[in-house]
Amino acid sequence: LSQRLNASRTPIREALIKLELLGFVQRRPAGGWDVSALDVEQSLQRYEIKAMIEAYAVLRSTPASREAFLQKVRPILVEMRRAARAGDYDAYRDLDLEFHDSLLCMHENQFIAEMYVESIKHVRWIRKMAISPYLQMKDSLADHTRIVEALAAHDVVRAVDELVAHLERLLAKVRQDIMHK
Repeated sequence: LSQRLNASRTPIREALIKLELLGFVQRRPAGGWDVSALDVEQSLQRYEIKAMIEAYAVLRSTPASREAFLQKVRPILVEMRRAARAGDYDAYRDLDLEFHDSLLCMHENQFIAEMYVESIKHVRWIRKMAISPYLQMKDSLADHTRIVEALAAHDVVRAVDELVAHLERLLAKVRQDIMHK
């Protein structure tokens, strides 16, 4: 690996140890490393943690931080509509990630931000499963629009309800897709 990457063994070893702590790899007793199996249920639970962190950020937001969020995400919604109309799944997923990351910015707390970053490391694949055909992009976009509309109306409770409903629909779809595979 060191030769392939043209890198020193020390940073590679440190990276493998970090990946082991995150549960992505396992050290073999006789030496070497194996990639850990993906635990779907654990990943879905982490997605729920991500949802709770986003909801908490919205609930703890201030009027000024909500206004800043709205200014930031309105152009994102426009681009999401374009991507959905064009059937550009990759662009839509990137914009979806940007939208959800922006929710966190409404409440600045370093510890919560670190928990959020940790949770999304394990769940990015859920976006790939949950948002693929045009119908899911269209439904997801409608959910995002309702969240923004609630915040624009200064109805934080409704915004959180819409956010939770959105994430519950995504999780239900992922669970359904997993059962059919």
